[in-house]
Amino acid sequence: MKKIMPWIGVLALLIGCQNDKDGFTLEGSVSGVLTDSTKVYLQKRDSLGRFQPIDTALIVDEHFEFTGKVEEVDLYTLKFDSRRGGTLAPVILENAEISFKSPIDSLAYMTVKGTEQNEWLMEFMDQTRTMNEIGTTLRDDMRKAYYAQDSVAYAALIEESQELVQKNLDFAKTFIGNHPKSLMSLTLMEDLVNRKSLPVITVDSLYQLLDEDLKRRPIGEKIKVFIDKEKPISVGAIAPDFIGPDPDGNELILSEVRGKVTLVDFWAAWCKPCRMENPNVKRVYEQYKDKGFTVIGVSLDKNAEEWAEAIAQDGLEWNHVSNLMAWQDPIAKMYNVSSIPKAFLLNEEGKIIGRDLRGAALEQAVAAILD
Repeated sequence: MKKIMPWIGVLALLIGCQNDKDGFTLEGSVSGVLTDSTKVYLQKRDSLGRFQPIDTALIVDEHFEFTGKVEEVDLYTLKFDSRRGGTLAPVILENAEISFKSPIDSLAYMTVKGTEQNEWLMEFMDQTRTMNEIGTTLRDDMRKAYYAQDSVAYAALIEESQELVQKNLDFAKTFIGNHPKSLMSLTLMEDLVNRKSLPVITVDSLYQLLDEDLKRRPIGEKIKVFIDKEKPISVGAIAPDFIGPDPDGNELILSEVRGKVTLVDFWAAWCKPCRMENPNVKRVYEQYKDKGFTVIGVSLDKNAEEWAEAIAQDGLEWNHVSNLMAWQDPIAKMYNVSSIPKAFLLNEEGKIIGRDLRGAALEQAVAAILD
Protein backbone atom coordinates (compact mmCIF):
# COMPACT_ATOMS: atom_id res chain seq x y z
CA MET A 1 0.00 0.00 0.00
CA LYS A 2 1.59 3.25 -1.10
CA LYS A 3 2.03 5.68 1.73
CA ILE A 4 0.27 9.01 1.59
CA MET A 5 2.59 11.82 2.61
CA PRO A 6 1.52 13.15 6.03
CA TRP A 7 3.19 16.56 5.77
CA ILE A 8 2.36 17.22 9.40
CA GLY A 9 4.97 14.58 10.21
CA VAL A 10 7.78 16.78 8.95
CA LEU A 11 7.25 19.13 11.89
CA ALA A 12 9.53 17.03 14.07
CA LEU A 13 12.70 18.86 13.06
CA LEU A 14 15.14 21.02 14.99
CA ILE A 15 16.47 24.06 13.13
CA GLY A 16 18.44 27.03 14.43
CA CYS A 17 19.14 30.67 13.65
CA GLN A 18 20.44 33.67 15.59
CA ASN A 19 18.21 36.16 17.41
CA ASP A 20 19.35 39.05 19.61
CA LYS A 21 16.21 39.80 21.68
CA ASP A 22 16.34 39.47 25.48
CA GLY A 23 14.09 36.44 25.90
CA PHE A 24 10.80 34.78 25.06
CA THR A 25 7.36 34.54 26.55
CA LEU A 26 5.07 31.77 25.35
CA GLU A 27 1.52 32.31 26.54
CA GLY A 28 -0.88 29.46 25.93
CA SER A 29 -4.63 29.06 26.02
CA VAL A 30 -6.25 25.63 25.69
CA SER A 31 -9.91 24.72 25.87
CA GLY A 32 -11.27 21.37 26.94
CA VAL A 33 -8.79 20.79 29.78
CA LEU A 34 -10.32 18.54 32.43
CA THR A 35 -8.52 19.79 35.54
CA ASP A 36 -6.23 22.61 36.61
CA SER A 37 -3.56 20.02 37.41
CA THR A 38 -2.99 19.17 33.75
CA LYS A 39 0.67 19.60 32.84
CA VAL A 40 2.16 20.87 29.60
CA TYR A 41 5.74 20.07 28.65
CA LEU A 42 7.97 22.19 26.44
CA GLN A 43 10.08 19.74 24.43
CA LYS A 44 13.15 20.00 22.24
CA ARG A 45 14.84 17.35 20.11
CA ASP A 46 18.05 15.85 21.41
CA SER A 47 21.03 14.68 19.38
CA LEU A 48 19.27 11.36 18.70
CA GLY A 49 16.18 13.06 17.31
CA ARG A 50 13.98 12.33 20.33
CA PHE A 51 11.87 15.09 21.87
CA GLN A 52 12.83 15.62 25.50
CA PRO A 53 11.13 17.94 28.01
CA ILE A 54 13.12 21.02 28.96
CA ASP A 55 10.44 22.79 31.00
CA THR A 56 7.04 22.10 32.56
CA ALA A 57 4.03 24.29 33.37
CA LEU A 58 0.63 23.72 34.96
CA ILE A 59 -2.55 24.70 33.14
CA VAL A 60 -4.65 26.95 35.37
CA ASP A 61 -8.01 28.24 34.15
CA GLU A 62 -7.11 26.88 30.70
CA HIS A 63 -3.94 29.02 30.53
CA PHE A 64 -0.20 28.34 30.85
CA GLU A 65 3.02 30.26 30.32
CA PHE A 66 6.68 29.55 29.57
CA THR A 67 9.46 32.14 29.80
CA GLY A 68 13.16 31.98 29.16
CA LYS A 69 15.82 32.72 26.61
CA VAL A 70 16.95 30.72 23.59
CA GLU A 71 20.18 31.15 21.69
CA GLU A 72 18.69 29.90 18.46
CA VAL A 73 15.33 29.75 16.76
CA ASP A 74 14.20 26.14 17.08
CA LEU A 75 11.18 24.00 16.42
CA TYR A 76 9.77 22.77 19.74
CA THR A 77 6.70 20.77 20.69
CA LEU A 78 4.15 21.20 23.43
CA LYS A 79 3.00 17.94 25.00
CA PHE A 80 -0.23 18.01 26.99
CA ASP A 81 -0.61 15.47 29.78
CA SER A 82 -4.28 14.50 30.02
CA ARG A 83 -6.40 11.41 30.47
CA ARG A 84 -6.86 11.36 26.67
CA GLY A 85 -3.18 10.56 26.29
CA GLY A 86 -0.22 12.68 25.27
CA THR A 87 -0.80 15.03 22.36
CA LEU A 88 1.81 17.17 20.58
CA ALA A 89 1.69 20.61 19.01
CA PRO A 90 4.56 22.32 17.14
CA VAL A 91 5.74 25.86 17.86
CA ILE A 92 8.78 27.74 16.59
CA LEU A 93 10.38 29.31 19.63
CA GLU A 94 12.50 32.44 19.52
CA ASN A 95 13.16 35.42 21.77
CA ALA A 96 9.85 37.21 21.30
CA GLU A 97 6.31 37.28 22.65
CA ILE A 98 4.47 34.26 21.25
CA SER A 99 0.88 33.19 21.82
CA PHE A 100 -0.57 29.71 21.43
CA LYS A 101 -4.25 28.79 21.33
CA SER A 102 -5.96 25.46 20.66
CA PRO A 103 -8.67 23.04 21.73
CA ILE A 104 -6.77 20.28 23.49
CA ASP A 105 -8.47 17.55 21.47
CA SER A 106 -7.97 19.21 18.05
CA LEU A 107 -4.41 20.47 17.88
CA ALA A 108 -4.57 20.49 14.09
CA TYR A 109 -6.68 23.62 14.56
CA MET A 110 -4.18 25.39 16.82
CA THR A 111 -3.00 28.96 16.20
CA VAL A 112 0.43 30.39 16.97
CA LYS A 113 1.13 34.13 16.66
CA GLY A 114 3.91 36.58 17.40
CA THR A 115 6.70 35.93 14.87
CA GLU A 116 7.03 35.71 11.12
CA GLN A 117 8.34 32.15 11.31
CA ASN A 118 5.23 31.07 13.22
CA GLU A 119 3.02 32.87 10.69
CA TRP A 120 4.62 30.71 7.99
CA LEU A 121 4.13 27.65 10.20
CA MET A 122 0.43 28.48 10.48
CA GLU A 123 0.14 29.00 6.73
CA PHE A 124 1.73 25.61 6.24
CA MET A 125 -0.66 23.91 8.67
CA ASP A 126 -3.74 25.67 7.31
CA GLN A 127 -2.94 24.58 3.76
CA THR A 128 -2.11 20.97 4.63
CA ARG A 129 -4.90 20.30 7.14
CA THR A 130 -7.45 19.22 4.54
CA MET A 131 -4.94 17.01 2.71
CA ASN A 132 -3.99 15.32 5.99
CA GLU A 133 -7.63 14.66 6.82
CA ILE A 134 -8.27 13.23 3.35
CA GLY A 135 -5.16 11.07 3.69
CA THR A 136 -6.35 9.66 7.02
CA THR A 137 -9.74 8.81 5.55
CA LEU A 138 -8.16 7.20 2.48
CA ARG A 139 -5.89 5.00 4.58
CA ASP A 140 -8.85 3.83 6.64
CA ASP A 141 -10.94 3.12 3.53
CA MET A 142 -8.06 1.29 1.85
CA ARG A 143 -7.59 -0.89 4.92
CA LYS A 144 -11.30 -1.76 4.95
CA ALA A 145 -11.33 -2.54 1.23
CA TYR A 146 -8.21 -4.69 1.56
CA TYR A 147 -9.64 -6.84 4.36
CA ALA A 148 -12.99 -7.01 2.58
CA GLN A 149 -11.10 -8.25 -0.52
CA ASP A 150 -12.89 -5.59 -2.59
CA SER A 151 -10.34 -5.28 -5.38
CA VAL A 152 -12.39 -2.76 -7.38
CA ALA A 153 -12.76 -0.35 -4.45
CA TYR A 154 -9.15 -0.88 -3.43
CA ALA A 155 -7.86 -0.05 -6.92
CA ALA A 156 -9.96 3.13 -7.01
CA LEU A 157 -8.65 4.18 -3.61
CA ILE A 158 -5.06 3.52 -4.70
CA GLU A 159 -5.61 5.89 -7.62
CA GLU A 160 -7.04 8.52 -5.28
CA SER A 161 -4.06 8.15 -2.95
CA GLN A 162 -1.64 8.63 -5.84
CA GLU A 163 -3.45 11.81 -6.81
CA LEU A 164 -3.17 13.03 -3.22
CA VAL A 165 0.55 12.25 -3.18
CA GLN A 166 0.96 14.44 -6.27
CA LYS A 167 -1.03 17.24 -4.63
CA ASN A 168 1.29 17.04 -1.62
CA LEU A 169 4.33 17.28 -3.87
CA ASP A 170 2.87 20.21 -5.78
CA PHE A 171 2.09 21.97 -2.52
CA ALA A 172 5.63 21.40 -1.22
CA LYS A 173 7.20 22.86 -4.36
CA THR A 174 4.89 25.88 -4.28
CA PHE A 175 5.41 26.53 -0.57
CA ILE A 176 9.19 26.37 -0.87
CA GLY A 177 9.15 28.69 -3.88
CA ASN A 178 6.92 31.21 -2.11
CA HIS A 179 8.71 31.07 1.26
CA PRO A 180 12.47 30.82 0.64
CA LYS A 181 13.27 32.16 4.14
CA SER A 182 10.83 29.95 6.05
CA LEU A 183 12.20 27.27 8.35
CA MET A 184 9.28 25.16 7.20
CA SER A 185 10.65 25.26 3.65
CA LEU A 186 13.88 23.74 4.89
CA THR A 187 11.88 21.17 6.87
CA LEU A 188 9.92 20.26 3.75
CA MET A 189 13.14 19.93 1.78
CA GLU A 190 14.54 17.48 4.32
CA ASP A 191 11.33 15.46 4.22
CA LEU A 192 11.44 15.29 0.41
CA VAL A 193 15.05 14.11 0.57
CA ASN A 194 14.34 11.48 3.24
CA ARG A 195 11.36 10.13 1.30
CA LYS A 196 13.21 10.39 -2.04
CA SER A 197 9.95 11.81 -3.36
CA LEU A 198 11.40 13.86 -6.22
CA PRO A 199 14.18 13.48 -8.81
CA VAL A 200 17.43 14.96 -7.55
CA ILE A 201 17.39 17.57 -10.30
CA THR A 202 14.08 18.88 -8.92
CA VAL A 203 15.42 18.79 -5.36
CA ASP A 204 18.43 20.79 -6.54
CA SER A 205 16.26 23.41 -8.25
CA LEU A 206 14.19 23.84 -5.06
CA TYR A 207 17.34 23.98 -2.96
CA GLN A 208 18.65 26.83 -5.09
CA LEU A 209 15.53 28.83 -4.19
CA LEU A 210 16.29 28.70 -0.46
CA ASP A 211 17.70 31.71 1.36
CA GLU A 212 21.47 31.48 1.78
CA ASP A 213 21.09 31.50 5.56
CA LEU A 214 18.98 28.33 5.38
CA LYS A 215 21.53 26.64 3.12
CA ARG A 216 24.23 27.22 5.74
CA ARG A 217 22.30 25.44 8.49
CA PRO A 218 23.07 21.78 9.31
CA ILE A 219 19.94 20.55 7.53
CA GLY A 220 20.77 22.71 4.51
CA GLU A 221 24.28 21.26 4.41
CA LYS A 222 22.84 17.74 4.70
CA ILE A 223 20.58 18.40 1.70
CA LYS A 224 23.55 19.74 -0.30
CA VAL A 225 25.54 16.57 0.46
CA PHE A 226 22.59 14.49 -0.77
CA ILE A 227 22.39 16.49 -4.01
CA ASP A 228 26.14 16.24 -4.63
CA LYS A 229 26.07 12.46 -4.13
CA GLU A 230 22.92 11.80 -6.17
CA LYS A 231 23.51 14.09 -9.16
CA PRO A 232 26.25 11.96 -10.77
CA ILE A 233 23.98 8.88 -10.65
CA SER A 234 20.66 10.50 -11.51
CA VAL A 235 18.63 9.77 -14.64
CA GLY A 236 20.22 11.67 -17.51
CA ALA A 237 23.76 11.57 -16.11
CA ILE A 238 26.58 9.50 -17.59
CA ALA A 239 27.09 6.52 -15.30
CA PRO A 240 30.45 6.59 -13.50
CA ASP A 241 32.87 4.15 -15.10
CA PHE A 242 34.35 1.50 -12.85
CA ILE A 243 36.75 -1.40 -12.80
CA GLY A 244 36.46 -4.52 -10.65
CA PRO A 245 37.56 -8.15 -10.41
CA ASP A 246 35.32 -10.88 -11.83
CA PRO A 247 35.01 -14.31 -10.14
CA ASP A 248 38.17 -15.49 -11.93
CA GLY A 249 40.18 -12.50 -10.74
CA ASN A 250 40.23 -10.74 -14.12
CA GLU A 251 39.63 -6.99 -14.20
CA LEU A 252 36.38 -5.91 -15.85
CA ILE A 253 35.72 -2.31 -16.95
CA LEU A 254 32.15 -1.10 -17.35
CA SER A 255 32.81 1.01 -20.45
CA GLU A 256 34.38 -1.97 -22.22
CA VAL A 257 31.50 -4.40 -21.68
CA ARG A 258 28.47 -2.14 -22.10
CA GLY A 259 25.83 -3.22 -24.59
CA LYS A 260 23.14 -1.27 -26.40
CA VAL A 261 21.30 -1.43 -23.08
CA THR A 262 23.10 -2.33 -19.85
CA LEU A 263 21.80 -3.07 -16.37
CA VAL A 264 24.24 -2.41 -13.53
CA ASP A 265 22.74 -4.58 -10.81
CA PHE A 266 23.91 -4.30 -7.18
CA TRP A 267 23.11 -7.46 -5.22
CA ALA A 268 24.56 -10.08 -2.86
CA ALA A 269 24.23 -13.81 -2.22
CA TRP A 270 22.84 -13.12 1.28
CA CYS A 271 20.20 -10.64 0.04
CA LYS A 272 16.85 -12.47 -0.20
CA PRO A 273 15.04 -9.69 -2.15
CA CYS A 274 17.94 -9.71 -4.62
CA ARG A 275 17.71 -13.45 -5.10
CA MET A 276 13.94 -13.18 -5.58
CA GLU A 277 14.45 -10.56 -8.29
CA ASN A 278 17.16 -12.54 -10.12
CA PRO A 279 14.67 -14.70 -12.09
CA ASN A 280 13.04 -11.54 -13.47
CA VAL A 281 16.38 -10.12 -14.56
CA LYS A 282 17.36 -13.48 -16.03
CA ARG A 283 14.13 -13.66 -18.04
CA VAL A 284 14.70 -10.20 -19.56
CA TYR A 285 18.36 -11.02 -20.20
CA GLU A 286 17.56 -14.24 -22.07
CA GLN A 287 14.89 -12.49 -24.11
CA TYR A 288 17.02 -9.54 -25.21
CA LYS A 289 20.68 -10.57 -24.92
CA ASP A 290 20.92 -11.25 -28.66
CA LYS A 291 19.58 -7.76 -29.36
CA GLY A 292 22.22 -6.00 -27.29
CA PHE A 293 21.03 -6.17 -23.68
CA THR A 294 23.60 -7.08 -21.05
CA VAL A 295 23.87 -7.13 -17.29
CA ILE A 296 26.78 -6.43 -14.96
CA GLY A 297 26.24 -7.77 -11.48
CA VAL A 298 28.06 -5.89 -8.71
CA SER A 299 28.08 -8.06 -5.60
CA LEU A 300 28.31 -6.75 -2.05
CA ASP A 301 29.44 -10.13 -0.76
CA LYS A 302 32.48 -10.77 1.44
CA ASN A 303 32.87 -14.49 0.79
CA ALA A 304 34.05 -15.49 -2.68
CA GLU A 305 32.67 -19.02 -2.45
CA GLU A 306 29.18 -17.85 -1.44
CA TRP A 307 29.24 -15.30 -4.26
CA ALA A 308 30.22 -17.89 -6.87
CA GLU A 309 27.71 -20.41 -5.51
CA ALA A 310 24.85 -17.88 -5.75
CA ILE A 311 25.77 -17.06 -9.36
CA ALA A 312 25.67 -20.76 -10.23
CA GLN A 313 22.49 -21.52 -8.30
CA ASP A 314 20.57 -18.64 -9.90
CA GLY A 315 22.02 -19.27 -13.37
CA LEU A 316 23.29 -15.72 -13.84
CA GLU A 317 25.18 -15.98 -17.11
CA TRP A 318 26.32 -12.36 -17.37
CA ASN A 319 29.37 -10.41 -16.21
CA HIS A 320 30.01 -10.10 -12.49
CA VAL A 321 32.40 -8.08 -10.36
CA SER A 322 33.01 -7.79 -6.64
CA ASN A 323 35.73 -6.44 -4.39
CA LEU A 324 34.36 -8.71 -1.63
CA MET A 325 34.14 -5.71 0.71
CA ALA A 326 30.38 -5.75 1.40
CA TRP A 327 29.11 -2.18 2.02
CA GLN A 328 32.64 -0.80 1.77
CA ASP A 329 32.84 -1.79 -1.91
CA PRO A 330 34.26 1.23 -3.80
CA ILE A 331 31.85 0.71 -6.71
CA ALA A 332 28.89 0.73 -4.32
CA LYS A 333 30.21 3.93 -2.76
CA MET A 334 30.64 5.47 -6.22
CA TYR A 335 26.95 4.78 -6.91
CA ASN A 336 25.85 5.85 -3.40
CA VAL A 337 24.34 2.41 -2.72
CA SER A 338 22.91 2.17 0.80
CA SER A 339 20.45 -0.68 0.19
CA ILE A 340 20.05 -3.57 -2.23
CA PRO A 341 18.77 -4.60 -4.66
CA LYS A 342 19.77 -1.43 -6.50
CA ALA A 343 19.97 -1.12 -10.26
CA PHE A 344 20.83 1.41 -12.96
CA LEU A 345 19.79 1.02 -16.58
CA LEU A 346 22.17 2.55 -19.15
CA ASN A 347 21.86 3.26 -22.85
CA GLU A 348 24.58 2.58 -25.41
CA GLU A 349 26.38 5.84 -24.57
CA GLY A 350 26.41 5.02 -20.87
CA LYS A 351 23.70 7.51 -19.92
CA ILE A 352 21.46 6.48 -17.04
CA ILE A 353 17.93 6.04 -18.42
CA GLY A 354 16.30 4.31 -15.45
CA ARG A 355 16.81 3.36 -11.82
CA ASP A 356 15.49 0.48 -9.74
CA LEU A 357 13.31 -0.93 -12.49
CA ARG A 358 11.91 -4.31 -11.50
CA GLY A 359 9.93 -7.05 -13.20
CA ALA A 360 7.63 -5.75 -15.92
CA ALA A 361 9.00 -2.21 -15.60
CA LEU A 362 12.50 -3.43 -16.54
CA GLU A 363 11.19 -5.45 -19.47
CA GLN A 364 9.18 -2.49 -20.78
CA ALA A 365 12.17 -0.14 -20.59
CA VAL A 366 14.45 -2.58 -22.43
CA ALA A 367 11.78 -3.41 -25.02
CA ALA A 368 11.21 0.29 -25.74
CA ILE A 369 14.79 0.51 -27.04
CA LEU A 370 15.51 -2.92 -28.50
CA ASP A 371 12.17 -4.03 -29.99
